[in-house]
Amino acid sequence: MGACYSVRLKVKLQDEQGAIKALNDHMANNTRANYSLDEYAEQGVTTETFDDLMRIFLAGWKGQEVVIGEAKGFTVYENDFDASYGWEVVLMDMFEVLTPFVKNGSELFMYVENDYDRLVVKNGKCVQEH
Repeated sequence: MGACYSVRLKVKLQDEQGAIKALNDHMANNTRANYSLDEYAEQGVTTETFDDLMRIFLAGWKGQEVVIGEAKGFTVYENDFDASYGWEVVLMDMFEVLTPFVKNGSELFMYVENDYDRLVVKNGKCVQEH
């Protein structure tokens, strides 16, 4: 079974290479999640850039691409997709891993089924506001 997700990630990186390395290390050590890296590689999506990592985490398949934009100096990644119920935890863990590498005001907003989660970086810490 799965859930429908609507996700908006707004980040301002202060250490892009550190964020890439931390996310790669996290994915290598997380045996609970299937990131479908072989399937993404077939589509030219790698784990070498931050944009591509966000495509992986936000289920950016061909025909269901992650929209990448900008808002007041932040990069915004958005996508609507279906995934397992456990993907909510994967996204929350991803944002916590990113926290040391992004500026205050970065946030993750996820609408899942009939509820939502909002995590924000404040004073260098990940805070769940809802």
